[in-house]
Amino acid sequence: MVIDPQRNDQRSRTYPRVENSRKNYAYHPLNLLVYLKSYNESKVIIIEALKRNKNEFERDQYEQLVKLLVFHVMFRMNEIQESIEFLQNDQNLVDWKREGFIKALYEMVQIREIEERNQREQLLKKEKEQKDKQKKEEEEKLKQLQLQQQQQQQQPQQNINNATTNNNTKLKVLSL
Repeated sequence: MVIDPQRNDQRSRTYPRVENSRKNYAYHPLNLLVYLKSYNESKVIIIEALKRNKNEFERDQYEQLVKLLVFHVMFRMNEIQESIEFLQNDQNLVDWKREGFIKALYEMVQIREIEERNQREQLLKKEKEQKDKQKKEEEEKLKQLQLQQQQQQQQPQQNINNATTNNNTKLKVLSL
């Protein structure tokens, strides 16, 4: 990447102008394919480019393609072991870079496992909360139903008691 010497503002230092080379033109469509989740197609294109043109790429361009392949394509395809084998067998990467990529890949796997475990725990927690809420609602409905049944049973008893009281009152009035 080449920084435009004509521009000294902050933007030119933050967003450097990309050198117009044949190799850089291929990089951007590959990013687009990855963004569109065309992982299989991206993988085939990158591997083919790395095999055919490995001597044509500058070191940083080669490393960019390897990063794109390993971290953005193969990782998302869950091809971890294949990624590690690819990195271990790649003779064009400097040893410290290769080891750094492998270490970063392992860390990404661990992070993904932690995130998946957290998501499962949150899902289980939500399901448990929903079940508890449903159980409470069912218990509340059952209590209301029992209360209604008790009230219905007491009402005829009260009617009987009222009728008995009325009859007793009539008898008292009649006996007077």
